Amino acid sequence: MAERSSKNKALGAREYSKFRETIDGEYAVATSNEDYAVFVTATCAGSASVLAAPGANKAIRVKYLMVNNSTANQNLVSIREGSAGTVRFIASTPQYGGTWNANLINCSWLLPANTEIYATLGVAGTVYVTVGYEIVDVSTTRKALSDSVDIAESQVGVKA
Repeated sequence: MAERSSKNKALGAREYSKFRETIDGEYAVATSNEDYAVFVTATCAGSASVLAAPGANKAIRVKYLMVNNSTANQNLVSIREGSAGTVRFIASTPQYGGTWNANLINCSWLLPANTEIYATLGVAGTVYVTVGYEIVDVSTTRKALSDSVDIAESQVGVKA
């Protein structure tokens, strides 16, 4: 087993497992196995469920999206929150393999609590939707801010 270099000693166990030095002195970068991906085929015009709602006090955090059109027609594809919710991504995919990607790893899309993801197709066709995501806990209560600071001012007139 390779000796842990001084570069790695400051890293915790989780970070060390992601960025570890190999026996040859190279660095290996591991990918997280805590995320999930779902692959759905949508074939009709209108909305199709991509990912079901995760349940009470849980939300979906999307890290990447990929849409691929495999039919002979160009298709307008939108990704939305719920079956009639807000459209968050929309793009036109050219025919025969037209693809668009959204890499959200550093700026992930957090859906509202217990909300599903839908894809809406402009015309009938075969469109493949891939979503990389994780399920996170959300709180339905917000903490009230209780700190307060009193500010008092007064002016004094001075004659010269």
